[in-house]
Amino acid sequence: YTTVTAAGNFPPVATMGSIDDCYETLAAAEAAAVAATTATDDYTDVADLTFVPSTVGDCSATITVTVSDLCGLTDEVTYSTRIDGDGPVITGDLPASYEGCVLADFPAFTSVAALEGATDGTLMIADLVVSLFDESASGTCPINVSRTYRITDECGRTSDYVHAFTIDDTTAPTVTGSLMAVDVEGCDASVAPDAVTTVAELEALAGDLMIEDACTSDADLVVTHSDASAAGTCPNVLVITRTYTVDDACDNPSTFTQTINVTDNTAPTVTGSLMAVDVEGCA
Repeated sequence: YTTVTAAGNFPPVATMGSIDDCYETLAAAEAAAVAATTATDDYTDVADLTFVPSTVGDCSATITVTVSDLCGLTDEVTYSTRIDGDGPVITGDLPASYEGCVLADFPAFTSVAALEGATDGTLMIADLVVSLFDESASGTCPINVSRTYRITDECGRTSDYVHAFTIDDTTAPTVTGSLMAVDVEGCDASVAPDAVTTVAELEALAGDLMIEDACTSDADLVVTHSDASAAGTCPNVLVITRTYTVDDACDNPSTFTQTINVTDNTAPTVTGSLMAVDVEGCA
């Protein structure tokens, strides 16, 4: 006898193609899987084969495309992809102000860990890539900064986080030590020494005065003064309290005083002489 194999006894042969690593929707992912799959069959024309996708999972999705012929025989291929239509979720915020001098002291963050670590724990972002998308700065005292961070997930979906903050110097210059009191001979305030006008001149005066500022150089610190006089007790006929004010570039002031004593240690000057006097009498 002769054995005859009838057409249609063999299932279709499905061949897997390639699809993208990520899709925004389930429908797009399944459509791509179906389009990538080809098949042949010993009985059913390719045009009459049916391709049915089914998916398990979303973030990490497995798409199975089942190919069926007209006899109900099947074959299948599977694809791995991600279905992610949403950008990263960002909650919380970064600080709105910082104590400092210049923008360079506050470089942009370059990782999620750095962003989350720069807060009190309120800003949270999931396993993502961080890039500085935009930055602008304007003004002084404070410097107003706007940084836009772009956070990208594995599917290329992005979420932007705008960090608006200020950098301000609110700390006055530090003054240590003091100026020694000055005694000058005279009668009134006109004999007082002239006030100095720079930090270098102040530090050169008698005493151990030292002045420094975190943000402003000594040469750019502004020195002003005011004098207040009060009557003293001899030999200090006048006591002048000179108040110096040192302002930094952000107008943060520090003040300190110097005492100037106007003293009178000079006896009256006597010139000429008195004439002798003759008087009539016995004793």
